Amino acid sequence: MKATVNKNIELISIIHYLMNYNDIVGFPLISDKKNIYTENIDNYFSAYKNHDFFNLYKVLIKKDFIFDAPIIFSYNFDFSIQESEANKIDYSNFRLSQTDFYTLLNSLKEFSNNVNYLHFYESQSQMYSEISRNIQNLMISTNINNELEDFYGYSFGDCEIIVSPLNNGNYGLKIFLNKKQQA
Repeated sequence: MKATVNKNIELISIIHYLMNYNDIVGFPLISDKKNIYTENIDNYFSAYKNHDFFNLYKVLIKKDFIFDAPIIFSYNFDFSIQESEANKIDYSNFRLSQTDFYTLLNSLKEFSNNVNYLHFYESQSQMYSEISRNIQNLMISTNINNELEDFYGYSFGDCEIIVSPLNNGNYGLKIFLNKKQQA
């Protein structure tokens, strides 16, 4: 098992943090604890808190794009996907219509470019590596892989735990890519 911070999931988590997602959905999915990381987010993204993206996102939340749907979407989105590939996507996994899917994807791409998200993500790489390393060491020291296999009754094989410094808990998603399980 390997622990990592996923840039797409972290982007959606930062968006949730900036828009006070907990207040909107009525459930504490995003940590409200202030720390150096949240200060970095506040400082870096403060000029973008009123970006049009947030209005669109709030509309989609009212259409049931909440809880696991944004995480599944963010894990799977690819800015290079074209609308011509629409027949290959099962939109029900995201609880979005095809139109809403592409509107969100294009708006998220615009937001990410406007804020230069990759610059922010890379600037936090040392912290992300430290968090991943600490969780990895904890998983090894507690022999969590065997514990999970005993509990679920099967082997997870080579899998990845995706962590987010902003999220409270996890979503327990099982995602298979290239025959590797990621959660």
